[in-house]
Amino acid sequence: MLVKANARLKYVSIPPRKMRLVADVVKGMPVEKALNILNFTPKIAAHHIAKTLKSAAANALSVEGTDNLKP
Repeated sequence: MLVKANARLKYVSIPPRKMRLVADVVKGMPVEKALNILNFTPKIAAHHIAKTLKSAAANALSVEGTDNLKP
């Protein structure tokens, strides 16, 4: 079952174009694979996107629970 979760990142002083470069790389990937890629991406935006992705995953776990959700 596919679960969608939301997380927002506010008050970051990085231009949206630079954030989009990193976000497009991991868009549509599973969480674990995306975090592995973001850990080895040398751009500063990767840190912020990884933080937001972890927050969205935690939100999905709290809403759906661990019974029906794959990592």
